[in-house]
Amino acid sequence: MSREILYRAKHMDTSEWIEGYYVKLLLTGSTFILPGDVLVEPCKKGVLLFKKYQVDPETVCQYTGFNDIRANKAFEHSIVFYEDAGVY
Repeated sequence: MSREILYRAKHMDTSEWIEGYYVKLLLTGSTFILPGDVLVEPCKKGVLLFKKYQVDPETVCQYTGFNDIRANKAFEHSIVFYEDAGVY
């Protein structure tokens, strides 16, 4: 069984959660999220441009493969609330 490999992190400027693919540049150490619907634009000299968002590396978390009852993706460190029905 395989699961979707997906990440989320907070955008550096707006503090919004961004979901997508995690990228860390080795030369600068900058961390980015490429959105799930990656837009690739061809440019001159064979260079490709990707839509990317610089994110706070302290907030990066990976998708667990599980969803809650509202079909929201559950990521590492997600806070989950549940109601105890008294069933053991």
